[in-house]
Amino acid sequence: MYNYEFDKQDRKASTFWSCLFMTRKNSRYYQNVGGNTMSHMKLLCLAHAGGSATMYYKWNKMSVSVEILPLELPGRGTRWSEPLCHRIEEAAAYLYQKAIAHLERDEAYMLFGHSMGSLLAYELARLLRNNGYREPAHLFVSSGRAPHFVSESSYTYTSEEDFKNRILSYDPASNVIFEQQELYDLFIPILKADLNMLGSYVHKNKDSVLRCPITALAAIDDSSVPLHEAEAWKLYTDNVFSLKEFEGGHFFIHQQGEPILSIIQQFIQLD
Repeated sequence: MYNYEFDKQDRKASTFWSCLFMTRKNSRYYQNVGGNTMSHMKLLCLAHAGGSATMYYKWNKMSVSVEILPLELPGRGTRWSEPLCHRIEEAAAYLYQKAIAHLERDEAYMLFGHSMGSLLAYELARLLRNNGYREPAHLFVSSGRAPHFVSESSYTYTSEEDFKNRILSYDPASNVIFEQQELYDLFIPILKADLNMLGSYVHKNKDSVLRCPITALAAIDDSSVPLHEAEAWKLYTDNVFSLKEFEGGHFFIHQQGEPILSIIQQFIQLD
């Protein structure tokens, strides 16, 4: 049981990590959260590097027509005791097994991923399609660079200081984990494993284009994912592509939950 106390400013700033603290303390409760089961459309949600699926649990209170189904990677959240993944392909295969537990082969569903979760959502869509399931009715990629940009980017770090600077470039508030040894010991292995996954990713062009619509969500102040890298997702669908811009930085998702769900709701009505 962990009980970390933050002052008001730290608590506001630490949205990047709050879901992990919350889940570590209450994993038995959160294992019972299944979403709005009366909904007609399932939304499978994937978290960012270093994050947990618990970041999406509050969406259940905001949504009345979408069944929110967060998929948790091993080594974090409710699956804290499981070994971490070290390659995107390994993580996608793991998520595939969790996804099919919620889906019938001919069932409509949508996928949503934030940051690293965008790449995982894309690879999960390909796995589901290649194994006889429907493609998602819609793929939402939030604060995520298109796959070929991930392959071309460097996620390696030359020192611990370089690693720290890379993490802080995404969210300066995450400095809290470098200041408290307990937090450092808990969460740094997760972040390093996730960066290694991204760094070893090689995009394969074969069967890379999806038939479903893709919507990219991007923040205008996100220096880590320039708009042209988000817009490049248009190359991965032969259907409709749209780009939605938001105020904020890389983790705008924590402040923009209701507007994001409103956009998702609009596409459900269209589909």
